[in-house]
Amino acid sequence: MPQFDILCKTPPKVLVRQFVERFERPSGEKIALCAAELTYLCWMITHNGTAIKRATFMSYNTIISNSLSFDIVNKSLQFKYKTQKATILEASLKKLIPAWEFTIIPYYGQKHQSDITDIVSSLQLQFESSEEADKGNSHSKKMLKALLSEGESIWEITEKILNSFEYTSRFTKTKTLYQFLFLATFINCGRFSDIKNVDPKSFKLVQNKYLGVIIQCLVTETKTSVSRHIYFFSARGRIDPLVYLDEFLRNSEPVLKRVNRTGNSSSNKQEYQLLKDNLVRSYNKALKKNAPYSIFAIKNGPKSHIGRHLMTSFLSMKGLTELTNVVGNWSDKRASAVARTTNT
Repeated sequence: MPQFDILCKTPPKVLVRQFVERFERPSGEKIALCAAELTYLCWMITHNGTAIKRATFMSYNTIISNSLSFDIVNKSLQFKYKTQKATILEASLKKLIPAWEFTIIPYYGQKHQSDITDIVSSLQLQFESSEEADKGNSHSKKMLKALLSEGESIWEITEKILNSFEYTSRFTKTKTLYQFLFLATFINCGRFSDIKNVDPKSFKLVQNKYLGVIIQCLVTETKTSVSRHIYFFSARGRIDPLVYLDEFLRNSEPVLKRVNRTGNSSSNKQEYQLLKDNLVRSYNKALKKNAPYSIFAIKNGPKSHIGRHLMTSFLSMKGLTELTNVVGNWSDKRASAVARTTNT
């Protein structure tokens, strides 16, 4: 039986007793085999007894197994663990086994830690040379240019990406969420946080001078703390945003409004928001994995914000950079080199 299944079926008190017994008459073999129990116990401690999923257990167990080191003579044990509660874990393990010292190193992934002298040297080069400052975004810039120079119109690109969600989503609700979010961020050039925070009760029909009757909704909690409207309008054929908005509203329910503890939202009476806070993570993963364009596979490259990149790029090319704050919730002064490329 797999180790995970055994641990799941072991009563917590029995699991703790077995773990403690390893340290009563310790041997290298006994301690080396405690990684799985450590993984399970640490999760129980940091998540207040919430059940751990198999995939999460395997991931955490690998980290502990690869980093576990111990000294039987001095009775000390050290390992890495994904947590911001290392001191709590150390104290809890010390309470179980008072004779041993536990050292937990917070694990944040395989990130290269640069020396301070290297960081300063790199920043100095960027300060002295605009070419050096652009190097960090050179790959993303090339991929964005490639996307826009493949001879396809924006509508053709849009249709291919919508199809990718159509063919790869397991559930209708997921498909409609992703397709709606893509159109809202790509065609509407909206910011995810703005779309997420829309008040579902604010939807209404308004008359537009150029487009006729369109749909308007309100978002009050924005990055700049300035309330703004988001508009949905009819477009060509199958890529009509109103069709996808209708599908989304039919297959979704409003989400209870998250309390913004950092903002001045105490006077905001909004009860619901349009999307869940964590939707953007799964959406970006799906876009990276399934979208038929290489630009979406770039680590930290444009995904849910590619529409804003294109809009800023277009305005920059037309000499209208002063409009970036007027038409969208982003700043030309802080726009990245990707967003400022003039190849639109």
